[in-house]
Amino acid sequence: MRKLFIFCVLVACLYACKKQPTDAMLAQEYVDIASEMVEQGNYNGAKMKLDSVHLLFPKSVEIRRIAKHLSDSINFIEAQKNFSYADSIRIVLENRLTELKKEFTYEINEKYEDVGRYYYKNMSRAIGVTRIEAFVVGEGQEVQIRSFYAGKNLNHNRVGLSFSDIEVVEDGSLYEMTGGEEMTTIGGVGALNLLKFLNSQGKEKVMVLLIGEKEYKYQLTESAQKALNKTYELYILMSDLQGAQKLINTNGAIIERWKQKNH
Repeated sequence: MRKLFIFCVLVACLYACKKQPTDAMLAQEYVDIASEMVEQGNYNGAKMKLDSVHLLFPKSVEIRRIAKHLSDSINFIEAQKNFSYADSIRIVLENRLTELKKEFTYEINEKYEDVGRYYYKNMSRAIGVTRIEAFVVGEGQEVQIRSFYAGKNLNHNRVGLSFSDIEVVEDGSLYEMTGGEEMTTIGGVGALNLLKFLNSQGKEKVMVLLIGEKEYKYQLTESAQKALNKTYELYILMSDLQGAQKLINTNGAIIERWKQKNH
């Protein structure tokens, strides 16, 4: 009876050992599943499976090496696709930008300035008139708005745009000009917020609000509205082109590293 019991225990142990998969076997299963996902085009799912190999089976060095190579190969495939897409977008954006720039004039004082500004050609810049201007700095480094007030004692350091009951107001920097005219400059996010709001209104009539020691409001002319919208379009195009070029550079570097490592 005792011998029969021992025999049964030994058989059970051998069966358990036979059925118990090793870490290497389990890790290989993850790699196999990831390979199938790659063939199906499910790159994100494949990378998640391969990341699990490193997390769950840290001692399976050889399988982890295979998983690392497969992950690098996936990154290479994705980089090739991203590079091609970004490059095609770059070409479209460059063509659009070339055409749009024809509607602008580039001004720079080369003696004192490193970068110039793009002004819409048909934008009113008459001195001594209450008006609002916008320009793009360099090749899209920034967009700025300048609000001019030709009256006296307003000292406005905030500028807003309003339509119906919707109003957007941003802070600016006030500068007293000769002849009593004052100018407030708004840059960065503030300028973008105002231009984005204006662009969203289409051809609706928009009011300009100047806020200082008192408030002054006037209706934006159709020509001024068009000039501001065109300036916003120019800035967005330049920003999108920079984004496309960044994608090209980033993915190009991934492709180059893969080629150097595997050739």
